Amino acid sequence: LPLFTIGTSTTAMYQCLIERHREKSVNVFQAFSAAYRSNFKRTTPLFLLTALIGCLLAFDVYLILYTQVGENIFVLLALLFVLFQILPASGYVFPLQAYFECSIGQTLKNAWKMSFVHFPTSLCVLALNMLPLALLLFAPAFFIKSIMVWILGGVAAIAYLNTVLLTRVFKKYTPN
Repeated sequence: LPLFTIGTSTTAMYQCLIERHREKSVNVFQAFSAAYRSNFKRTTPLFLLTALIGCLLAFDVYLILYTQVGENIFVLLALLFVLFQILPASGYVFPLQAYFECSIGQTLKNAWKMSFVHFPTSLCVLALNMLPLALLLFAPAFFIKSIMVWILGGVAAIAYLNTVLLTRVFKKYTPN
């Protein structure tokens, strides 16, 4: 069950953080519960689609790294092109769902467009989102020692920093 609710929980978290960023005083439990209930039907399919895309890309990376498919430069360039298209946009998907009410297709299209229009912000969001993975890969001992910090506050801190960055972007697309 938790695997299917990651998208809804992430969207609800971003919705609470956006409200907190705007108003400063929000009952987090009530806001999260309301956001979770209102977003469940539209974010669960979105999460399943993004998880499927992520698994396919991870499988492609595995094939390139650990089989002879990676010896073909055209396959490698094609994968890098796809990753360059998808990774920057991935940081926008659930915050967009939290900020705007859009269909799944519109959310994915807007995430892709915004990620290139606001490329410096996209790189910052991508770097923040990849920080735990980078620590796991390049400093596994430190990551293991600090795993409780990541579980208790690291994810929320990264989401808050993303909210600060992305709220400035989203304000440009909202009428006063």
